[in-house]
Amino acid sequence: MPFPTEFFRTFGKNIDLVVGGFKPNGTGVIDNTLNFSLNGTNAAAGFTVVRSPTGIYTVTLTQEYPGLAALITFEYNLGAFEIEPTSVPGPLTNGKTFVLQGKDPATGVAADITAAANRFVGFAAFLKSKGGFT
Repeated sequence: MPFPTEFFRTFGKNIDLVVGGFKPNGTGVIDNTLNFSLNGTNAAAGFTVVRSPTGIYTVTLTQEYPGLAALITFEYNLGAFEIEPTSVPGPLTNGKTFVLQGKDPATGVAADITAAANRFVGFAAFLKSKGGFT
C-alpha cells in the first residue's frame, strides 16, 4: 500500500511513494515472502520482484499508476555488485512495472547478485497517482 502523500508535499500533489526491497538470490527465483517491507511481504506491500534475465530485476506493482516520477535505489552488503535503475521517469510499462539492474562495477556488465544472508536491494519509487504523465 502506498504511503500517504501528505508526507511528500515538496514533490507536489498526486505523488505516491512505494518503498520496498528484496534479497537477491543469484540465478534463482526471488522469494517475495522473505523480503523486507513494511507489511511483512513484498506482495502485501504492493509489489513483487522477478529476476529475468541475467542481472535484471523486474518490479511489478499491484496498483496501476500513470507514471514514474523518480526512482531511487539503495543497497546493503552487495560486495562486488551494484544496483541501478534502468527505468526512467515517464509512463510505466502496463502502468505497473519498472526495472532494476544488477551490475559488476569493474566491468559495467549486467550480473546476477549472488545470495547472502544479509544482502539486500531496496528502492523508493515516486509514482504519479492521478492524471496523465506529462
